[in-house]
Amino acid sequence: MGDVAGAVAFSPDGGRFAYRRTRASRGEDQLLVANADGSGEHVILSRKWMGSNSGLASDPSWSARNLLCISVATQAGKKFINSILVLTPGGRVVNDLRGTEGILSPIWTPDSSGIFFSGAERKTRYRNQLWFQPFPKGEITRITNDLDDYTSLRIAGDGKTLYAASRRLASTVYVGETPSVLNGGADFKFHALSAGANPGWILSWTGSGRLLQTDYSYHSYVSAPSGDEQIRLLEEDDFISAPMGCGPADTIVIARFGEVSNLYNLWRLNLTTGELKQLTSGGGEFASDCSPDGTRVFYTGPGSNDSVFHLFSIPVEGGTPAELANGVENSLKISPDGKSVAYFRTDGQGANTKRKFVIQEVAGVDVRKEFEAPSLADYLGWTPDGRAFTYLLPEGSAQNLYMQSLSGGKPVRLIHYADEPSFINAYRWSRDGKKIAITRSRFNDTDVVMFSGLRR
Repeated sequence: MGDVAGAVAFSPDGGRFAYRRTRASRGEDQLLVANADGSGEHVILSRKWMGSNSGLASDPSWSARNLLCISVATQAGKKFINSILVLTPGGRVVNDLRGTEGILSPIWTPDSSGIFFSGAERKTRYRNQLWFQPFPKGEITRITNDLDDYTSLRIAGDGKTLYAASRRLASTVYVGETPSVLNGGADFKFHALSAGANPGWILSWTGSGRLLQTDYSYHSYVSAPSGDEQIRLLEEDDFISAPMGCGPADTIVIARFGEVSNLYNLWRLNLTTGELKQLTSGGGEFASDCSPDGTRVFYTGPGSNDSVFHLFSIPVEGGTPAELANGVENSLKISPDGKSVAYFRTDGQGANTKRKFVIQEVAGVDVRKEFEAPSLADYLGWTPDGRAFTYLLPEGSAQNLYMQSLSGGKPVRLIHYADEPSFINAYRWSRDGKKIAITRSRFNDTDVVMFSGLRR
């Protein structure tokens, strides 16, 4: 059985299992049930994507009482981002549990008396902690209250021991000069910036050469390339993300998180004057880039009549969006000459699924080129000369930066870290192409933690 997104959950008698599937062409996630031999596959729940939130946010868990639970995205208001749906194997919803603002990894106790889950709150910057929700009702109990981030819960058969992955988030931003020749032997020399806590989860540059970044707490900053003179953007806002330089000066586009909608919209910010203007107000626009001259903003977001992500452009002064493509993934980058846009697209379903790099003209809907893309490729970019696009790809215990020439041929690995398990979170070349910034974090800062004696 193919095209399965995540782990399966078995029924109490072992005769069936439940699992998720993502349908990018429809803009939805599905929860399916099949017999243990793979026969009888059928959909019991479908959830449309809601802006930047995925429809189904966790793997399912199957209880001894023959009930399923799964975390789903919701737009119920400023107090909730996710909830836990409890449903029968036939798909009938019997309960909708809303304990914390964000909920991941719900898992039943062996006796079905409650659900453990990883939950997050705005006041702790959405750092996931462990919680317990009695079922079918009762007061929620918080289990942990520390600085770690917990995911991927499992519970022992006696219900007394809980296991979780504990992540200690740490990253460093590095800036270096661009080598004169970009190839497999390019010698990148980076120096580390000291400012920030867990910085650089998203990177960009202003037209004047200042560095933009977002940290793991969804705070965004602008600084000199050395990291000095760092200033937090819109300090009164809790969540400012994805600042992108727009044009030759210090105008940027940012994503602001709406307290009521729980979705991002795009805003234009002038770093010199402080002028702030909303550009979009749809169902969750996030990934964005600007034309080199700063006159147009390109972004992804759901369409007015469906939940599939579309590619739009809009004047930087605001106005009516123009659609360039549909069925795109939430990643895009405009070429240095402003004539092309690169993005990901997934075609087909099941065993026939194919992921592609798409290079499209921004002046129309013509697709210039398509390249087969690895399933885990991420974070598109362009080389400074515009003759190749770049992307990140995990390999073994590291994640590396690759370059693919528009003229074809095999991709070239530009940056390779083989000395330690590491992860490149983000990278971006400066607008003049002379500098490159990357963010690295470590893979081995995660532990499996056991909590014993929880229930007696």
